[in-house]
Amino acid sequence: GVRLVGGNAVGIFIHSVDMDSPAFLVGLRSADQILEYNGTDLKNATAEQAAYELAKPAESVALLVQFNPDRYTAVKDHPGDSYFVKAMFDRIPDSNDPLLLRFKKDDILYVDNTMYNGVPGHWSAWLVNEEGQKGTWGIVPSKYKVEEELLLKRTHGGEIDSDSSRRSSTSTR
Repeated sequence: GVRLVGGNAVGIFIHSVDMDSPAFLVGLRSADQILEYNGTDLKNATAEQAAYELAKPAESVALLVQFNPDRYTAVKDHPGDSYFVKAMFDRIPDSNDPLLLRFKKDDILYVDNTMYNGVPGHWSAWLVNEEGQKGTWGIVPSKYKVEEELLLKRTHGGEIDSDSSRRSSTSTR
């Protein structure tokens, strides 16, 4: 097993390697920047995209890595993602958890971490105000999480009314 840091703004890096893993046996180490995985370019991948790509089952693995300790040291303790999304639905969390960000359709969000607390499914995001500045911070469901919730609603709930479908779709760029 390997643990990753980074994201689309800084690159994907190996943070640590389990000593009993195949990754260790082939010489992967902390500060290796993963440029490609099985032919997939990861130079501009978000942390979540890289984690999903590396989790895919494969008979064999081909990696292109570059040892980059200076860059790794500069980015290892900071979120590595950086991009904006336009909300395509209203998000009013079901719980009273203060970490969950509320937003409305057409709000602009700035995402800085697609693996909040090291787990896929939740993004760290900021509401962007009219002046283009970061405002309120919170956790939002990832694109994958929203798609999964929508699929579950469709398979278990039959028809979806227009209000709930608005709350269950998203787009990213």
